Amino acid sequence: MNWGRLGGLGVAVREMSRALVLGAGGQLGRELVRGAPDGVECLALDRGAVDVADLDSVMATVDAHRPAVIVNAAAYTAVDGAESEPERARAVNARG
Repeated sequence: MNWGRLGGLGVAVREMSRALVLGAGGQLGRELVRGAPDGVECLALDRGAVDVADLDSVMATVDAHRPAVIVNAAAYTAVDGAESEPERARAVNARG
């Protein structure tokens, strides 16, 4: 993952002293944390630490850690589970 591409979003890597990576237990999240530039403190949180479908949980996490940037790599990827729990899948993937 090329963190330098965040510059296109108006965020310079040199300004990111602390990055909050949600969904850090998944494939994309692990790669983001592994590829973080030197000098960027990655707060790697998985679904056990913060529920991205719960706004209060997300806001409490942001307030507690005060990151310079937030990367949401969380996703509901279990296809069978999404069919049996469509609202949960929508909450994570569309609103989370």
